[in-house]
Amino acid sequence: DEAFPIVAMPTEGDTAMPATSTAKGNTNVKQDVATSRSVVRGRVVFSYCLFGNAYAIRSMIENALEYLHSESLIVVHISSHVDLSTHVDWDWIVEQNASEASPIHVNPKPLHMVHAFHGSILRAHLLNYGYAKTLDPNFKFFSLFSADGTLFKCGAEDWIRKHKLSFGLGFSWDRDYNLAEYRKRIRNSIEHAKAHDNVFPDKAFTYEGVDKGKGCYSGNHVLNKMMKAGDYERLQNSGLWFQGEGHECFNFYQHEGTFYPAEMMDRFLLLLHETKMYDMLLTTTYMTEEIWLPSYVLKNEQDLLVKVDWSPPLISRFLQFKSSMCCSWNYTILAELYSQRRTAAYETERDAISSIFGIKYQWPKRPPDLAMLEALWCYNDPNCDIKGRGEVGPRGNWIIQGQLHERNKVARAPEMSPMQQLAAANGLRWPDRGRCTHARHLEGNIN
Repeated sequence: DEAFPIVAMPTEGDTAMPATSTAKGNTNVKQDVATSRSVVRGRVVFSYCLFGNAYAIRSMIENALEYLHSESLIVVHISSHVDLSTHVDWDWIVEQNASEASPIHVNPKPLHMVHAFHGSILRAHLLNYGYAKTLDPNFKFFSLFSADGTLFKCGAEDWIRKHKLSFGLGFSWDRDYNLAEYRKRIRNSIEHAKAHDNVFPDKAFTYEGVDKGKGCYSGNHVLNKMMKAGDYERLQNSGLWFQGEGHECFNFYQHEGTFYPAEMMDRFLLLLHETKMYDMLLTTTYMTEEIWLPSYVLKNEQDLLVKVDWSPPLISRFLQFKSSMCCSWNYTILAELYSQRRTAAYETERDAISSIFGIKYQWPKRPPDLAMLEALWCYNDPNCDIKGRGEVGPRGNWIIQGQLHERNKVARAPEMSPMQQLAAANGLRWPDRGRCTHARHLEGNIN
């Protein structure tokens, strides 16, 4: 097996990435093209952490290609525990990586394994960050994506350049609120904390399990995991989050679709290395990407929080029931998002919904390929009934990739992309060209 044949290799990584075929094209040209694009002002790097079947990885990459600008850098960390049973899809990934025309850059030195609820997720994204620096040391923003959050709307780069930072005290509710008021309320909480020994009074936007009256995430299983591992005091002393007698405070929100200025990420990485916290990531058994970064921003980047008009992350988690802790929850609103129908309210008093560019199904747990199918269905049919069509499986009306290829033993059709084949199996027609294809080729619109 050989590593992905890219000239510039990161300084860290546990294993070389296997490839099932030799990449086509001149990798020196690939490197030169990425470097030449550094003249792009406000460039965004999108960091993906992917694993699993090759057709599922390809589907996520194609989703990114459909909705993101060709002048962005899409850096993909692929864990080496990849099912290569569909070689046509793996060959496609290798070719995208080698093509000078493609914004896809597969990290050539990934971690061997990335686990859910584990520090390896943040470590993988930080490896992507370092690799992106070898491609374009002058990029301006860094956005984190997962293997189960799919885009359905164009314009993410423009949104990131406008708002510059994603943030919240805890999770971001259902987004059915006014963004300026949301931002003002959290800023008021921060100002109050500055004057009251870092005690945050407002827990309205925080995750469940909050310690009453303090507005910081504590008193739950994540805290217990940190205490058992001996991490809690060490992280306090490192300056990652606030500490004080009886009111230690760390922040906690999703990482899917978060975005940060590159200069801020440099400062965050410097803190991790100076305090040796970076070395802890491969042994932590909780979601560091959803605690360490939000806590760092809350404590160490308050000037930035006051200066920029930050927003919630690009991805909204979806629940099928209303919850005070997070997430979109209304199937009607979800269908409106997918169909991209707008109302005056969404543009004014409830404009936080405009921050949603993609969806992750929190509950019910639905795979990302189903989210892509639903987005296509609703885009073509504004009267789509997502809830009424049902779930996947024998009793449902959707066929998903695992069911099609693994349970039903349908072979991959090499002349079709995975989503083209899946859409056909569900009675839908996957578009030949992405809905954002025209936008990706408009020069001068990304400055």
